[in-house]
Amino acid sequence: MMQTGAILLSEKTAKSFCYHFYNRNDVEDYLYYNTRFERASRSRYHFGSLYRGEDNNVYIKLNLQIRFTK
Repeated sequence: MMQTGAILLSEKTAKSFCYHFYNRNDVEDYLYYNTRFERASRSRYHFGSLYRGEDNNVYIKLNLQIRFTK
């Protein structure tokens, strides 16, 4: 069964685009082979560090972006 869906993209200029597609598997393959994970500096922004919240629970501060490789 062919699955349909959409993808929402945004640019630095704050413009957003919504693309509809008909074969979800093709889009998933394209994104898998043409994107990469990127993170901000751990030392500058303290991402990846543990901290205790006001509710006394322990949390981890994460920041992760997905970027196109080309």
